[in-house]
Amino acid sequence: MKRIKIFSTPHKALRKLMAEFSLLAGRTDYANESELHVLKQTGNEMFDLLKEHAHIEETIILAVLETKAPGSSEENTEEHELLEKVQEELETWLNSFDGSQPDEEGFQFYLAFSSYHGQYLEHIIHEETTTQELLWKYFSEEELMGLHMQILKSIPFEIFLVWGKHVLPAQTRKENLAMLTGMKMMLPAPAFEKMVAVLQASVSPNEYYELMNELEKLPAKAA
Repeated sequence: MKRIKIFSTPHKALRKLMAEFSLLAGRTDYANESELHVLKQTGNEMFDLLKEHAHIEETIILAVLETKAPGSSEENTEEHELLEKVQEELETWLNSFDGSQPDEEGFQFYLAFSSYHGQYLEHIIHEETTTQELLWKYFSEEELMGLHMQILKSIPFEIFLVWGKHVLPAQTRKENLAMLTGMKMMLPAPAFEKMVAVLQASVSPNEYYELMNELEKLPAKAA
């Protein structure tokens, strides 16, 4: 039986987005306003998703884990506090760039983000191994599915669309088909069409065509 991996989907999206931002931070001309605009836009979207994800982990996942295994979330919570402090500093630094800073400051920002990026990757590996094992130990598959649905319902649809931009190109086609199948069955048709537009803009034409062929075989939820 395939076990539910609570962290896998958002973490794939964050790995993809953080890697893209790291690449962008390293190649941006910090004296070029148009390049800075793209860097800030990408960075602020990334920071918003990082904060939203941490909030979900702390208020839903770790909170419910604590009810079954008191003290089990302490390490994750402490790491969140340390990472969020650095994240706030980086976000403020990013938005302070206006094109007047020397190239060296841009390079130092790039290095600082790279350090944070490495720490964050270690943190989410811990969640996907140690914390996930605890969830499997203390919760049934039915309980984990309920937790998964609670998480999905907590995300405003417009933010869910932003997640889609980064989740869909970061997952396997099989994972995307499973996710989109669930959405087609649960979402009103107009909302699902918005996600389809995100899909088309996020994956290759070949993957889009194959997924749409599969999805068209399924009934849509009424508007």
